[in-house]
Amino acid sequence: MDDRLSALIEKFRAAGSADPESWAASEINEDIAQFARFFFLWELWKLVVPKGSREWLRHLELPNDDGCGGVRRRLKKSSATVDDLTELVRAAQSEVV
Repeated sequence: MDDRLSALIEKFRAAGSADPESWAASEINEDIAQFARFFFLWELWKLVVPKGSREWLRHLELPNDDGCGGVRRRLKKSSATVDDLTELVRAAQSEVV
């Protein structure tokens, strides 16, 4: 194994990759900036709402599109729970990442 590959494997390992060998080999063999890609996705993944979290709701600004409370009012009237909404948000965020 060449020094460049070894160093890159260690870089991926230190960054938390579950498969540093594969990422490093791809970067070298396919000339793809996989470490930049991995790091970007890793950072995005940390922003996904944690399971069971309700903190994200405190910062959410929903449109008052009907002058009577809008989306927030309609959601409160529905049978959707905060946990339902959290799972929906998590699924959407995961799909984007």
